Amino acid sequence: VHQDVVGTFDGINWEMAKKIEKYKASVEAAAYANPELLRLAAGRLVQDVMDYLSQDGHQITLLAAHDNMMTAFLVALDVFKEQWPLYASMVLLETAELNGPRSVRVLMNDEVCLDWEPLETLRTRVSA
Repeated sequence: VHQDVVGTFDGINWEMAKKIEKYKASVEAAAYANPELLRLAAGRLVQDVMDYLSQDGHQITLLAAHDNMMTAFLVALDVFKEQWPLYASMVLLETAELNGPRSVRVLMNDEVCLDWEPLETLRTRVSA
């Protein structure tokens, strides 16, 4: 619940809504701290994304997911900030060859969560 996005409504205690949202995000993060649960929740998506990013010549791939899948994906990438994703959030993974091997960066809603690093470094981290 993001008051600045959805506006104000009579009868809603926004401070309580923020506390509930923070609690929900912390519960998700705690659940996904278990590597097996994280693998079951996001493993296939992470593998598919790593495969897409490794392909030569791809220009754009669009995937859609619910907020809890996005949370698991962000935890797997080690960029989750324990904040529930906004409605219609976007995670963008960009690749480029910057003076060496293919690199990747991760943005969520136009905020850089992971700056340029070699794709193989990210692949190693998410495979652990």
